[in-house]
This record gives sequence, structure tokens and C-alpha cells, in this order.
Amino acid sequence: MKHLLFVLTLCLFVACNKEKAIIFEMTIASKTIKGIEPTGNAERDYFLVKWGEYTEWKTFGSRIHGFDYQEGYEYLLLVKRTPIKNPPMDHSGVEFSLIEIISMTNTESNIPSHFFQ
Repeated sequence: MKHLLFVLTLCLFVACNKEKAIIFEMTIASKTIKGIEPTGNAERDYFLVKWGEYTEWKTFGSRIHGFDYQEGYEYLLLVKRTPIKNPPMDHSGVEFSLIEIISMTNTESNIPSHFFQ
């Protein structure tokens, strides 16, 4: 019974957290990569990012409101991730907003070559 109560409490906690904004640090690489939009209609630029448990570069296609990217700089950002209630059918259920640019370093990020093939 205690185990069941713990699991139910955990599920409730996770469900409630989906409704709240989360603030975290995100690293953005000094180069973007080209990719096809999920709709398959057009090619666009994607960020390469690291955050949280992601210690390897991952593609990131969302816009970060308030952030103006300049190629050639690696950024460390403080970002807010906010759930969007009832998003349009073809849009993400979350919004990302810049809180602060912690650092902006003129450097070449160590990006694996498979991203550019």
C-alpha cells in the first residue's frame, strides 16, 4: 500500500510539474546545421545544444524568444521552458524564452563531423 501511495504521489508531482515553467542552463554551439522541417516542406537551420543530462550535442529546432544567435559564438544561456496550454495542432506544446546570456565565447564548438554529412 505504501508503494502504491508513493507511485500515485510521484505521478501527481510529475503531472503538476508539466504545468509549470522550468528554468535551466543551455549551451548552444557556434554553428547551426541544416535540416528539413518536420512538415517536410522546407529546409531550415537547427541549433546544436547541450543541457541537463545531455552531455552530447543534440539538434534543437525551437525558437528561443529574446535570443539573437550569431554564428561563431558558443553561448551559455539561462532559459525558461513554459508549457503552452492548447497549442495549435502543428506547433510545439512548449515555449522557450531567454532569461540571460551567461557567456558568449568567440570559439569553435567541438561538434562531431556526423552532423555535417
